[in-house]
Amino acid sequence: MITLYWPDRLWTHGGTIQRTSTKITNWRARPEGVWTDGEDFGGLGRWIANAVPANDKEQHGAFALAKINGGRCIANVECVTALGLDGDTTGITTREAFDLLEGYERIVYSTYSSTPTAQRWRAIIALSRPATGAEHYRYINLAHANLRDAGVPLDAAAVDPCRLWYLPSFRSAENYECYIGHGVPLDVDVALATVDELDAERERWIYVGDSTNDQAMFASFALSVGVANLRDFEDRLSQWPAYITRHDRGRGFIEVAERLLEARTGLTDPAR
Repeated sequence: MITLYWPDRLWTHGGTIQRTSTKITNWRARPEGVWTDGEDFGGLGRWIANAVPANDKEQHGAFALAKINGGRCIANVECVTALGLDGDTTGITTREAFDLLEGYERIVYSTYSSTPTAQRWRAIIALSRPATGAEHYRYINLAHANLRDAGVPLDAAAVDPCRLWYLPSFRSAENYECYIGHGVPLDVDVALATVDELDAERERWIYVGDSTNDQAMFASFALSVGVANLRDFEDRLSQWPAYITRHDRGRGFIEVAERLLEARTGLTDPAR
């Protein structure tokens, strides 16, 4: 079900803690994890609900929602076992995130860094079947777009199928929240069919964005434009749009609209 890294806790039914002596000191050194397939999605929920106290978020290790053969990198992902969503800067609470995903088989819980006034959460949604890494990128971009339309922007950089999630822990128990909801898994094949339909129409559309949370859409649209102030986030961007406007903010959006009207009508505003 998951691959564990430095499990200070190893997977056992019902969240029982089992100690090991192995510790990973460099998360980016492509460490090898421990694949655990002895539990289903319900077991994963029981395990996450049993968070433990910690002195820092890395203390109890991490996990990936995928089977990874060898060092942790995208090329070694054999299959993805669940959809994970990273809610660090959404502006909604852990409970609101849980309610937003009503109807799905899901686990939504608060992170170690979450506080009552700035809640951070993770959501895990069951899949109808294991997915390949390539399939994962296609449906997670769709999930990000749908939630963005609902006013909940997710971290566009948190989409890799081998992404590490720190094991659930807390500074104080009263700050930890975990909600488990029953419903249907995300139908991978239906989601991919929806993406195919959107791809057929995509060349007719242009996407304009101005922030780091637009990166998933920049990756999805061949005709993507970033307004000029996107350069202010250069050190935080891994996915750039195809084009950048000359002007920033609202004036940049107007610039795009004027170019589209010009292309449609053949008219140019002499004042520009």
